Amino acid sequence: MTEAADFFKSDEAWKWQEMLYRYIIARWGYSRALMLWFVVDEINGTEGWGKGDHAVAEQWCRKVHQFLHEHDPYGRPTPAHRAAESRNGGQALPDL
Repeated sequence: MTEAADFFKSDEAWKWQEMLYRYIIARWGYSRALMLWFVVDEINGTEGWGKGDHAVAEQWCRKVHQFLHEHDPYGRPTPAHRAAESRNGGQALPDL
């Protein structure tokens, strides 16, 4: 489908991700026991971040956030963050 370094910018990968997210929301989204949709944990540890474009990776996070908020019937939070080693830029990705 795509190289790992190109994952966050690949239209083909996004097409498959959308189908997966639609399935996950349809399968488990009904449950009020589900607290949140965790977008990504330690994004700066991925090849898409390390070998790719940081801005594109953060745009991908916002795209996932937007998709989940548009399709989740309960509007659950969508956290995402970088690893602790990037404290100079902050851990949380803003506005997610």
